[in-house]
Amino acid sequence: MPSRRALLAASTGTLALFAGCADTLGSVAPTADPASADDLASYDCPPHGTSRERAVCSQTVDPESASVYLLPSRPVADSAAAIDLTLHNDSDTDLGFNPHTWMIHVERTTGWVEIEQQSQGNGALTVAPGETHTWTFEGAVRKINETVPLDSGTYTAEIGVPDPDGDDWLSCLALVSLR
Repeated sequence: MPSRRALLAASTGTLALFAGCADTLGSVAPTADPASADDLASYDCPPHGTSRERAVCSQTVDPESASVYLLPSRPVADSAAAIDLTLHNDSDTDLGFNPHTWMIHVERTTGWVEIEQQSQGNGALTVAPGETHTWTFEGAVRKINETVPLDSGTYTAEIGVPDPDGDDWLSCLALVSLR
């Protein structure tokens, strides 16, 4: 019969093995190197899965033809507070949505990982035709998770708005990189 010490050692090793396989924000997989502005332009839209039927991404959008889009003030910065995210409504429709329902992803060496959403506020914001609304990237992250570290790496900030060209909702994504 195996000793308790041997069983404890075996179970601890097994737990450590499974813990290393986790693909969450706190996982052992390191953050991928931050992307340059040129690198960001080569990312797909969306760079990871989204729950909505249609997505508009900052790195691929044509502001001259898009009716709704989210743009970062700068795609690459040294701090999250230095990046503003501006939602543009160039449609003929009021956009009413909850401005606290952000989804933030970070690129790991193993792929994209969603930052855990610890909170979500209730609210209502209407962006009228021809108007904009601006948040800081850091503020968008803090609306869902006040404690997550914003380390060097590549991130997406995603917010859903009513699709002015359809009956569904539209994902507006901004792709940014922190050095």
